[in-house]
Amino acid sequence: MSFLVVEFLEESEVDVISSRWMRGKDQCHWPPIRSSTKIAKVVQEHSSPEKTWPLFPVRILYTADNYQKARQKLSSAEVTSDIQSGAETTPKRKRMCDAVTISYLSLIGGRTSEDFIRRWMAALLTNTLAQAYNWCGRYQKLPFRELHLNNVIFKAVLNNPSSKKVSRSKVEEVQKAWLRFAKDRAGGRTERRAATMDDAERD
Repeated sequence: MSFLVVEFLEESEVDVISSRWMRGKDQCHWPPIRSSTKIAKVVQEHSSPEKTWPLFPVRILYTADNYQKARQKLSSAEVTSDIQSGAETTPKRKRMCDAVTISYLSLIGGRTSEDFIRRWMAALLTNTLAQAYNWCGRYQKLPFRELHLNNVIFKAVLNNPSSKKVSRSKVEEVQKAWLRFAKDRAGGRTERRAATMDDAERD
């Protein structure tokens, strides 16, 4: 079984589900559960859908072989598609999606508040996707500060006992640095060093 990132067509919202929840290719079950922690749990355990779970029309966006990759794909769908910016979303479902994301982030450890934030950014964004963003959207990049995902991360900071006293400006400082070095994490630093060595050898 795998994890799927799907778009709920009636609500223009995206979320992660178990492939076991699909009915055919264009419908899926969703548990009528209010607790975000319990939803994350039944997704990760590939729980079998019950008779009380309603069906929703969906479109499959991504497939992943583990939950962490699926959460990263979910973030990609939220920040790169027109689902977030071009269509109205159901507030109740968006709040639930946010709560599931915050619950997921709470499971990721760290030694300091800065470490928490860096780990959360890495859990939600691949380095390839991060390279398309900087904080303000300068130099032909996209503005991370305007994403709904940015607000979700700050909510996760406030929800975490170890980081709830951290100021928003401090959170933004860590996020800016993490975005700034996305290219290096993706191998850019190694490429620059190799290029420098090649130039030195030619000289």
